[in-house]
Amino acid sequence: MNFIFSVFISIGLGILIYLSFQTKCSSNDDCPGQQICLGDKCL
Repeated sequence: MNFIFSVFISIGLGILIYLSFQTKCSSNDDCPGQQICLGDKCL
């Protein structure tokens, strides 16, 4: 059961990371967490 649960967590984190890299930003405030805006990407 724990294995399946950890797989779902891994997939969820992967999607979140992917979406955060797809985020277009105009300032650091547009980025989630402590990420900085570089060009139009959150890093």
